[in-house]
Amino acid sequence: SIAQFECKPLVGDDGTTTQTPNGLFRRMKMEICQINAADDYSTNGIQLTTIPSNSTLVANIFFGNGKHSIELQCDDVNLPSVSKENVNGDDSGGKVEQKSRPAKVWRQIGSIQERIVVQIGFKLVAVSNCEGSDETYVIDQVFVSQSAEKA
Repeated sequence: SIAQFECKPLVGDDGTTTQTPNGLFRRMKMEICQINAADDYSTNGIQLTTIPSNSTLVANIFFGNGKHSIELQCDDVNLPSVSKENVNGDDSGGKVEQKSRPAKVWRQIGSIQERIVVQIGFKLVAVSNCEGSDETYVIDQVFVSQSAEKA
């Protein structure tokens, strides 16, 4: 499945600059404008768009009131999925426990060599639907670092 999101720099955040081996980079917190993915849930009246663990993730970053945009893609976001493990550590059919997943996970698209890096923070949330309740990941935070030097 494909999960796509759009974001723009957070108003009032001029970012921070950092010197790297590839030159000066500016890191900015982004505002998430829109997310399109396979699953939408409503939890406590809040609409959540969940990101399947093996999604292709497409980030559309808008700058200058939408005059400039960049699209980056990650072919497999590889979020932790629910895993069940036999307590005996074998296939004996004994008691099975569900292993917990981390509450927050970060993924990166791009690189400093490409002169742009998008860091996406995912948060594990509890959701309910007609099939019962579950835990799944949603996009929580996005940061963009890009070269602050003229190309």
